[in-house]
Amino acid sequence: MHFLRALFITAALICTIGMYPYQLHANADVEYFTVLEDVPLMPALTYMPEDTVVFDKPTGRIVEEVALVNDLPVNGVPANDAYDDVVFSFYDDVLPQLGWKVILKGHYIREDERLVLTINSVDGKKLVKFKLSPSDQTD
Repeated sequence: MHFLRALFITAALICTIGMYPYQLHANADVEYFTVLEDVPLMPALTYMPEDTVVFDKPTGRIVEEVALVNDLPVNGVPANDAYDDVVFSFYDDVLPQLGWKVILKGHYIREDERLVLTINSVDGKKLVKFKLSPSDQTD
């Protein structure tokens, strides 16, 4: 059973990695976050601007933006724990095109800023939080 799950996740990731960079460039309707204006919104996410938090500090800005994972499957992958890897793979592939360096899964750095993605379930909904902070700041 674990082998089939791993095979399914691997196949979904291969399909996702191959498709999303093309969609980012070919799709003129790509949406971006309001404050993180150069971070694209994955097509399977819905931006929640009411949850945006911004702090300006002398050492840099701290921004938190949130997106809801839609219930619709993307590339056949339902919005469950296996889907988390699809979200991380999308951003691991797209963000380096925008100058971000992948540090670990969900962790990126560019110049003096760090971007961390976390995925949590809250009240039965799956949310992706994007937190931008100065690269020298610890959480």
